[in-house]
Amino acid sequence: MPPIPAAPSAIGPSKLQIALAVAIVRSKPRGVSARDYVLQLRDHLKKGRLDHDEEDHRRYLDMMAYWRKRCEQFEQTSNDLERRNSQLERANQVLQGRLGLDNWVEGGATAPKRKSQEPTPARRSKRSKPSPQTPEPSTGTDVDTFADDLNIFDELGEVGATLVHHLYTVHKSYKRQEKGPEIICSKLVETLRAFTSVIAAIGKYHDQLVAGNRRTAAPLEKDKSDLACAIRATARAFTVVLVGLKKITDSGSERRFPGLVIYECVKMFKGTLAAISDSARLTAATHSIAQTKAAANRGATTPPKDSAASRALAQLLNILMSFLDKNDKCHQQIFDGCLFVLLERIGKQLFYCTFGRHRSPNIEDDIALAPLPTTPAEVSKRETETLAIRLEVRALVLVLERALGLAPNHMNPQPQRSPSRLARTLSLKTLPPKSKARLSQQAKDRLQRTLVSCMFGEEVEDDFLEVLRMPARFGPLPTVAKVEDRDVDDWFKGEVWRLVGWDILGREREL
Repeated sequence: MPPIPAAPSAIGPSKLQIALAVAIVRSKPRGVSARDYVLQLRDHLKKGRLDHDEEDHRRYLDMMAYWRKRCEQFEQTSNDLERRNSQLERANQVLQGRLGLDNWVEGGATAPKRKSQEPTPARRSKRSKPSPQTPEPSTGTDVDTFADDLNIFDELGEVGATLVHHLYTVHKSYKRQEKGPEIICSKLVETLRAFTSVIAAIGKYHDQLVAGNRRTAAPLEKDKSDLACAIRATARAFTVVLVGLKKITDSGSERRFPGLVIYECVKMFKGTLAAISDSARLTAATHSIAQTKAAANRGATTPPKDSAASRALAQLLNILMSFLDKNDKCHQQIFDGCLFVLLERIGKQLFYCTFGRHRSPNIEDDIALAPLPTTPAEVSKRETETLAIRLEVRALVLVLERALGLAPNHMNPQPQRSPSRLARTLSLKTLPPKSKARLSQQAKDRLQRTLVSCMFGEEVEDDFLEVLRMPARFGPLPTVAKVEDRDVDDWFKGEVWRLVGWDILGREREL
């Protein structure tokens, strides 16, 4: 048996260890200790070996994953700095507006004489209206409204701060008259993605937003609750996106840039529909918990008739659809996409309301009887889901009614007109009314086919498809020709020759 080699003495580190330590110290980023840098590298050690390593190496450093993580950290740091810079710029503008620096520069020595006419520098409410005796210019009103909207979004937390940063960046690029379609498109895409998060937050924190004012039945322009202010701010901020989309199309850029913005608009609409569903489920779950507690105390609770959050989000969607211009091709595409995702959602819930279950991946499962709930937990879950869908469909009908009212403007053939300017003066008080024109038959057929496809699906490779297909309408029974019995043979031969023809006999030699 060969002798066991003696273990190397632990007097000091080897040359390789020293070289590794020196390489780590020299390559570590600034502001990071060598120990923290080693711990970060250790997180990216993977089992296995590289192709050019020796076979006894069992771990290697994944440098790609490490630098990808570092790039994500740098990008997050850069975004935080940009957001902080935007906050400081906004604060600077607010201070300049309060101190009236512009009036001091323009008026010079006469500025103190007008000081008594200026409002006091006391903090004014975010939602205060200008006095009718002192009308302000339209530009000043727009700036104040935009600043107030940003302040409202700031109250929604991190998602609101992200949207504020993107809106402020887009607004600043408009003022600088940046005409690069790629730059504007990138900013609009980020803004629309932030919109979805803000809308989800509005639906989630609905109860906190309406806590200050319970009169949610008031008109939107008169409602002073935080929820109504958030909806108004979101609707007005959406016009910023429409203005940017107009700038992109007017620049004559390639179709890819407007298509990206249109896709994100439809995606935001779909996210709002998902927020409506989540709000309805939250309301149903809250009622289920209250019903369980009441049952323990031998009481009873009345199920809610609707979800206030879902109704508020439905109102927001109605406003956003009303902002679309019927003479703008991009707006028509946005409307078509929004109407499709709406019918897709309605078709899904219509299937549940019709058959009492969600549509299965194949028709065979739809034919099979659904298992009945056996335990009290399953019964409660089924009742909660049914209540949530009933609350959701009430809001969906509101959106569908408004969408079909505007559909003739976007889906019917329009006369050739020069594209009108985007109506930026459109406010919540001057939303377009329901179209008086009837929806064309072609557009109506498109809607019906889309709804049927969204409800039943478009699977064509299914064994049960032909069995369950609705039969065609045959009409009344055909009338049989009145022929005597003895003439039936001749009549039959004559009809066959008439229908099929016999000219092939003349070309018999050609066969």
